[in-house]
Amino acid sequence: MVPVSIFTAGVLLLCVLAWCTSPNRTEVGHLGSAVYFYETFRFDVFHVNPTLTRMIAGLPIWLAGPQYDWKSYSPRPQDQSEWRLGDAFIHANTSDNIRRYIFLAR
Repeated sequence: MVPVSIFTAGVLLLCVLAWCTSPNRTEVGHLGSAVYFYETFRFDVFHVNPTLTRMIAGLPIWLAGPQYDWKSYSPRPQDQSEWRLGDAFIHANTSDNIRRYIFLAR
């Protein structure tokens, strides 16, 4: 009984932390590029990092139907569009929706 309650308390604390903490800079780039992938089926954004984790984390966000703005996309790898796409993704949605999307991804 004690291990189950410790595990439950740990899971609850992780959920609270996932809801209350703000996204870091890397999360914004990964989530913006994951939503970009699901909209375009192109892997050319944030191609220097493994894609599986980003795709798994981005799927619930894409299914939630976020707003997005891909005007800042550039096909040149040296432009690193993932950061601009992540910022545009954050600015295209309300703060409450961003909090919910980050929670879903975490």
